[in-house]
Amino acid sequence: MTPGKYVEWAAAKARALGLKFNGTPEVIRSLIERGQCRRGDVFFDNCVSGNVLKRDGLDSLFAEIERDAGISHVFIPRRDRLARPDRPAEGVELEHRLRTAGITLVFQERSLPPLKRGVRENIGDQITALVEYDASGKFRDDHSERMIWAKLALAQKGHSTGGRPPFGYRRFLVDEAGNEVRQLVDGEKVRQAGHHVEWRPGPPEEIGLILRIASMLETMPALRVAKVLTAEGIPAPDAGRTRHDNGIPHQVRGVWHQTTITNIARNPLSRAIVIFGRRAMGDRRRMTPSGPRPVEEEDRRADGQPKVCQVPVEERISAPAAFEPLFPKEQADRLDAILDKRAGSQRGKPRSRDPEKNPLGARIFDMACRWPMYRAADGDRYFYRCGLYQQSDGAECRHNRIPGAQAAQVGLAAIRQQFLDPEARSALKAKLEAKLASLAAVEPSHVLELRKVTSDLASAEEKLAVIERNMAEATNAKQLAAMQRVFDERSAELERLREKKDALSAMSVAPRDHELAVQRAMDLLNNLPDLIEQAENQGAVKRLFDLVDLRMYLSFEQVKKTKRTLNQLAGGIITIGSAPAPIQPYSGPTTRGSIEKASEMVSEAVPSVDEEESLRNVSRGDRI
Repeated sequence: MTPGKYVEWAAAKARALGLKFNGTPEVIRSLIERGQCRRGDVFFDNCVSGNVLKRDGLDSLFAEIERDAGISHVFIPRRDRLARPDRPAEGVELEHRLRTAGITLVFQERSLPPLKRGVRENIGDQITALVEYDASGKFRDDHSERMIWAKLALAQKGHSTGGRPPFGYRRFLVDEAGNEVRQLVDGEKVRQAGHHVEWRPGPPEEIGLILRIASMLETMPALRVAKVLTAEGIPAPDAGRTRHDNGIPHQVRGVWHQTTITNIARNPLSRAIVIFGRRAMGDRRRMTPSGPRPVEEEDRRADGQPKVCQVPVEERISAPAAFEPLFPKEQADRLDAILDKRAGSQRGKPRSRDPEKNPLGARIFDMACRWPMYRAADGDRYFYRCGLYQQSDGAECRHNRIPGAQAAQVGLAAIRQQFLDPEARSALKAKLEAKLASLAAVEPSHVLELRKVTSDLASAEEKLAVIERNMAEATNAKQLAAMQRVFDERSAELERLREKKDALSAMSVAPRDHELAVQRAMDLLNNLPDLIEQAENQGAVKRLFDLVDLRMYLSFEQVKKTKRTLNQLAGGIITIGSAPAPIQPYSGPTTRGSIEKASEMVSEAVPSVDEEESLRNVSRGDRI
């Protein structure tokens, strides 16, 4: 049953009980289109896993029940629509929370009255709930296994298992014999008996660029190739699309990067090989060449949540592609050898992102040279040291450093002073309420444009469907060719509208209940003291600094200590949130090679000094 049918059932049930309910299928469609979780009497979580018990729609439901004492019934089609928990008792607890709040739960097959204080719950109802929530949780295991077996069967035949193809390739619908039927537009889904989707070479200009990149890499490094393509104004892959990094939407620029170049050159599709299963993901089962496997302990992070893991090359699934390689095997092997040599021993070794070891990473700067200060270990302790001093091997700036634990304590003290003042908390709450009220009063222009684009998209889809039906009824080749031209034009327009809708949807923020939004912000503020007290837990300190966007700018001075001159911390500025930085942080190249080259250019411009004034061997003015 679809969400729209569920709403129709709830409306009919409410009428039969003499209750007020304003939900309609149109409300559900609107929530899906806008990415919202609540409108009127309808609370809806879309594209959220059933074992996630902390989600926007469900949280809004509990908040509304606490706010409005007049709510008496909650309509839920089935128990698996409320939750598919990892532990059945978690689903029973959700029901218990609702019923003890004076709510009657109405399912399709039964109704559960509110629970009165001091009255023992019926043991039969508890057992039934445990069994049903256990079955709903087990469904996730069974479903994940079915999906893996289906993808494995597609992968072994070289068919697509989902996702967007890489640069230079497109999705094609192919028949049982492997013949191309037509190219699919982005996001288009097709279910046709005896047909599958495959990745095959796309536009000739992109294939030509791949061949050019492979040729350039034989004589120049990937970084230089990226600079050449950017300087020529050639748009990078996905330029103009909207992506999400850490949940933040942004438009992809047309700038080429070193990793983009090497990924294109190493793409197995250019060697007519299709590779599947590069990454292992999922919280129930994970795919292997022999079938699904359970999630092991090493597949989880320290907090118990599943993580995405890189799969070793020998454990990936490969199949021959249904087209010829873009360049000969000899050239491909030579290119791989060149790239492996340039990568050296660091290929495939990501930088450590363990927050336990670097709470102030990329948030602390040396005001003398404007460089970030890098973490450096010293036995059991760690320091933050001037990045320019490190990368230039001591030739630039000074040995400015600060103990890491001391810097973290200073940051915690600043947060404690800023956020734990009662007057500041009251002022912040008032400002949040005023801001949300002003946002609700004015509808952004991109929301109006999104409505128009959504309407145009629906109209374009209807027209395309009519053209498809007409193509099926064409009586001669001339009619079919004419319809094909119109179909291609409409398909291109449809793709443009979909991309525009995606970009506008990313800009749109679903309106939430103002009181709920303010309460969440204040709850977050109330948790700050607990985080501040966890000074020994560097991971918690890192999350706290990220949460308030703390940055630290330090200044140092030289102090003469007996015979030695030391660099000591003289002061600094701490910014929180959107406060402007006191300096413009350095944003240029940070590699040792670029620093050495800049130093050589400066030394050539500066005349040499006499031997008595050598910078390395200090002249004391007398003979020893």
